[in-house]
Amino acid sequence: MMNALITAANSAQAQQLKKILGPDDVILGDYQDIPELMVTAGRMVKTPNPRSAAFVHQMLSLCLDKQISKVYALRRDELLPLAQARQLFEEFDITLIIPSTELIDNNPPPQTLTGDIVILESGRVVVGDFLNAVALLHNKTTNGVFKVNNENYIIFTAD
Repeated sequence: MMNALITAANSAQAQQLKKILGPDDVILGDYQDIPELMVTAGRMVKTPNPRSAAFVHQMLSLCLDKQISKVYALRRDELLPLAQARQLFEEFDITLIIPSTELIDNNPPPQTLTGDIVILESGRVVVGDFLNAVALLHNKTTNGVFKVNNENYIIFTAD
């Protein structure tokens, strides 16, 4: 059994994404405060702090321990370190559903954009409206969760 990890566990965005993906085999995690009761019950996991020098290796270790095959990182400070380590995760058959470093660098910090959530895996729309995702599809290998409205899009994050 392989699981998916969604970070930013306590955020509305994580709950929204979990609802879209379906509750089965989805683990919520966060490096910020999460209720110890939820961790003890196995419903959430504590993730490493992205400011740690060992963040990438600690996250990889967590994924291997919890049999996680997909990671949906929703904290903005997790995106760049993970995107830069994408190849390492792929070597362990773990797919990071996060944008490329170029998209992260070129996408401004959170702003409000009403629209639909679109999830792309290797440039394919797996959740959401294909027509709404056209602006993102110029890069055929794009992964990530986005909020899309016509030609506008932002990276879907919790902060």
